[in-house]
Amino acid sequence: MSDTSNLTRLGSGQTRQKYTNPTKRLLEAFKIAQPEIPHVVGLECQHFTTLGPINGQPDFARLQIVYIPDQLCVETKSLREYLTSYRQEHTFNEDLVQTICKDIFDVVKPKLLRIRASYEARGDIAIQPVALLADETLSKAELTKCHELLLQYQAASGENIG
Repeated sequence: MSDTSNLTRLGSGQTRQKYTNPTKRLLEAFKIAQPEIPHVVGLECQHFTTLGPINGQPDFARLQIVYIPDQLCVETKSLREYLTSYRQEHTFNEDLVQTICKDIFDVVKPKLLRIRASYEARGDIAIQPVALLADETLSKAELTKCHELLLQYQAASGENIG
């Protein structure tokens, strides 16, 4: 059974949706029960929105988060609140994907983390930025195993990474 003692949002009976001031402090993590079993966690936010950096027009995206945990997993309600907090942010899509990747990496400390955003076309151009971070302490062999596990996940899930 997973240890949920340090989670404050899940089961609190209240949802604190904020549409401003995104911060990684909104993210919570829980210790996984069996970290010795290699596995991949795939999460998808189908209705992610931000605003363009200059004109303020809305940008709509499908956000995919895929990671190989070490000891921790991101708690999904806190992730939803974190992602929703970007709704009023004026930002470049490419920068945002890097920021989200770094924030989740800092909180969860996975072996490998990949964030991909598939933005709807605007001006006939669809942007699909990808950010990838890996634990720098992994050996080359461990990193290779992580990449192989990620490829197996992609094949099993039918994920198309473009």
